[in-house]
Amino acid sequence: MKKNQPLFAAMAFSIIMGLSFLFVKIALNYQSQSLILAQRFLFAFLGITVFLMIQPISLKLNQRELKIVGTISLFYPIIFFTGQILGLSQTTVTEAGIIQAIAPTITVLLAALFLKEYVEKNKYLELF
Repeated sequence: MKKNQPLFAAMAFSIIMGLSFLFVKIALNYQSQSLILAQRFLFAFLGITVFLMIQPISLKLNQRELKIVGTISLFYPIIFFTGQILGLSQTTVTEAGIIQAIAPTITVLLAALFLKEYVEKNKYLELF
């Protein structure tokens, strides 16, 4: 069973992403892009607030780490979800899914180009 956990996690991720694309595309027929974005952030904030009330966590970060985590935490969701909503308003869910599916391949290619990181041959073949 433990051997299959990564597979189940990947399947769950794909289902969640697919449903997210589908629900956003449906919601765009009824609400504006900014309202959908505001609702997503509101529900995420409420969810994390409830989680932290149930099980508080403490992070021990120094000043530099806190600045990095804070910057990523602020800009990544804003850029990602704004891009997702704008993209889905211009294209179909199927096309968005294809673009999402090729993201790991593009990441590997960009890592090789800019960071000079290379993937083992057997891992590279798994991407295609």
